Amino acid sequence: MLKKTRLKQTILLSSWIILQACGGGGGDTSGGSNTQTDPDNTPDTYTVSASAGDGGSIDPEGEQTATHGDTLSYTITADAGYAINTVSGCDGTLSGDTYTTAAITSACSVTAEFALKTYTVTASAGEGGSIDPAGEQSATHGDTEVMAAV
Repeated sequence: MLKKTRLKQTILLSSWIILQACGGGGGDTSGGSNTQTDPDNTPDTYTVSASAGDGGSIDPEGEQTATHGDTLSYTITADAGYAINTVSGCDGTLSGDTYTTAAITSACSVTAEFALKTYTVTASAGEGGSIDPAGEQSATHGDTEVMAAV
């Protein structure tokens, strides 16, 4: 009887060691938004969210599903009077108006921010006159600048 019990313990211990060595037996307990590889060898997928602040848009906007290792591209468009300020997330890069993510390996978000354009207004008066204020002034898109010509 002692020999059978010892044999069962040895088999159980060996099975446990094999499962631990191959990473099996634990399942996903991370609670993340990705889908783990299943026995059919389906690749992991992740949710990638995209949003834009006031002054522009990102296309596509909202949530997309990406397969592990994919890269996604977004078109960033500033409204009239605005410029692209920053685009960040998913370790991507901005080139012109296209933002491309790095290889997707987890759920992530892309965010585009915009800023009002600023302009330099230079005021000068000709011979026999003056203007106030003279010289360069900074103006934000949509602002009204008042200058007095004398």
